[in-house]
Amino acid sequence: MPPKKKACLKQDGDVCGVIQAYLEKQYKPFAINDIVSNLQKDYKFSKPVVLKALDTLVDEGRIVSKPFGKVTIYCCKEQDLELPKGVDVNEVTYDLISELREELRLLEKEKSTLLEKKNALFSEPENDKLLDVLATLRESERDIDSKLDNLERNWDPTNQKEINELKNLEKTLKKDLASRKKLINDLLAIIKESGLLKKGETMAELLVCVMEIKSIFYLSLFILISLFFIDSILTKQNFI
Repeated sequence: MPPKKKACLKQDGDVCGVIQAYLEKQYKPFAINDIVSNLQKDYKFSKPVVLKALDTLVDEGRIVSKPFGKVTIYCCKEQDLELPKGVDVNEVTYDLISELREELRLLEKEKSTLLEKKNALFSEPENDKLLDVLATLRESERDIDSKLDNLERNWDPTNQKEINELKNLEKTLKKDLASRKKLINDLLAIIKESGLLKKGETMAELLVCVMEIKSIFYLSLFILISLFFIDSILTKQNFI
């Protein structure tokens, strides 16, 4: 005696009907994970429930399945083409289908544009709230005007005077810094030309050697020479 086909229980009937209707509407094959994922938003079917319903639909011959390795693909049975009333099958040509597809594409594009406009309209305040929004904007405008008037009334001209003095002081300091930098560079150049700096010796090494001189005479002589060079530079600058 052949085994009896499993039938959908009453509580599973809706699941079987939903899945069969979904497969017939999509009219393409799906794996179980795809079916569960696509129906999850509207029906919240768990994977075991969907698997049980699919097995029942296959046993009843309402859908077909085919294994591919470890994955089983489910699909509805072949459906007869249903044409709208008044349409002859002989009138359905390739050119007509292409024309209808292009018309559908344009309609989808127009639909997308209209949806964008709709969303833009809904993002704006409702008519009954426009007065409140306008009142808020006017209040903000009055607040800004009040702050501007306060700044104009309390403006202290001495502030500008202090700013100008700081700018002049900055210019003077920059000029003095440039002069001192030039003086140091000239002094270093004179020391190098005097022969005190040996070949391969850096200025830092020369200063270290000078600091290590034990004889006060040589140290004093070095200081006098340096002062002489500095005085020469200053005299030269004053002359210029």
